[in-house]
Amino acid sequence: MNWKLHVNIFLYIIGSCLFIIGSILFHPHFSKVDSLYKTGVLTFTFGSILFGLGSLQQLLADFRSISSNNNELLINEVTPFHMDLAISICRNTIGSVNGFLFTIGSVAFWPTYGHCGSLVGNWMYRCGAFLGAVNSMWQLIRLQMKSTAMTTMKLLTLLSLLGSIAFLVGGGYFIIDEKHNVEGSFVWLAGSVAFLLSSMLTYKL
Repeated sequence: MNWKLHVNIFLYIIGSCLFIIGSILFHPHFSKVDSLYKTGVLTFTFGSILFGLGSLQQLLADFRSISSNNNELLINEVTPFHMDLAISICRNTIGSVNGFLFTIGSVAFWPTYGHCGSLVGNWMYRCGAFLGAVNSMWQLIRLQMKSTAMTTMKLLTLLSLLGSIAFLVGGGYFIIDEKHNVEGSFVWLAGSVAFLLSSMLTYKL
C-alpha cells in the first residue's frame, strides 16, 4: 500500500470522525448551546472538505493513470474501452461534487444565515447524500456483476451506501420539525459511523 493510498484513507477516516463529533453536537441537548452548535457546524464543514479532497485525490490519480499510458484515450479504434477506469473517473467526479455540496451545506448551517441557511444547508446535504448513495449503488452493482461472492470491497461499499442513506434520511428528520432533531442527529451519527467503518475496512484490501 503506497503512501498516497494511506493519505486517502486518512482523509476519509478523519472526515468520518469529524462527522461523528458534528452529529453528536447537532443533538438538541448540545446544539442549544451556541458555541457547541458552531463547533458542530465547523466539524461538519472540515469533514466535508476532507471527503471532497479524498475523492478529488482519487480523480487526479485516475487522470494520471491515463497520461501514464502514453496519453491514450479512454476509448479509441485500437485499444478496447477501459471500462473500469472510465467508471472510476465518473464515480470520483460524483464523489468530488458530493464533497462540495456537503461543504456548502455545512457552511449554510452557520447561525448567521438563520433558518433559511439551515434549510438550504439541509437540502445541500440531502443532494450530496443522494449522489453518494447513487455512487455506492453503482459500485455495488459493478462489483456484483464481476463476482457474486461477498468481498471486503462489497462490504465497505455497502457501509458507504448505508452512510449516505442515513445522511439523506437524517436530513429529512431535521426538515420535518424541530421535535425530530433528536432522531435526525442519531441517524446522522449512525451514518457517520458507517462511513468510518467503510474507511477503516479499506486497509483490509
